[in-house]
Amino acid sequence: RSPRRDRPHSPPHRHARTATKSVYSASDGVFLFPHLVCRARIRREKMGFVYQQHHLLAEFSAQENVAIPQQLLGVGESSARQAARDMLALVGLEERLNHLPSELSGGERQRVAVARALVNKPQVVLADEPTGSLDRTSAELLMDLLSNLSRAQGTSFVVVTHDVSMLQRFDRVASLEAGILQPLSSLAE
Repeated sequence: RSPRRDRPHSPPHRHARTATKSVYSASDGVFLFPHLVCRARIRREKMGFVYQQHHLLAEFSAQENVAIPQQLLGVGESSARQAARDMLALVGLEERLNHLPSELSGGERQRVAVARALVNKPQVVLADEPTGSLDRTSAELLMDLLSNLSRAQGTSFVVVTHDVSMLQRFDRVASLEAGILQPLSSLAE
């Protein structure tokens, strides 16, 4: 028997509690979870993400795609566009600012994605198979770029890859097997 049925219908509450966290409603009646808001802020301000597929917005230019994380931080449009221009120049795409993703090669799209991940100057970038959709030459160029940017900007990259030929490019290498992350003592493993 549901305890809800025993009570008459009550109006929506302005405040509620869960077993672990407080929940509060915004003025528009939307419930927010403070711990999720905090996580979102950390992801937005301290982390960058690069995916196997670039996940660029098709209707936006390279510059507009890279400016989005800046705008989410509340940076003004002019400053966000300048930061995007600077970051695209850093990845060698200063001549492709106004091109749509459909007008870029696969390697160029992935470099735009890297620029987008780095524009907020994160402490760490998580990259999930960033070279998986690229040909060998483009993949090697992208990995060189990530390595150089890591050193130049002091950003750590955590890269997931099945491509063992890329392992020598990393300072530390670990293997995840059966849910256990273990450092590899040699690249021969």
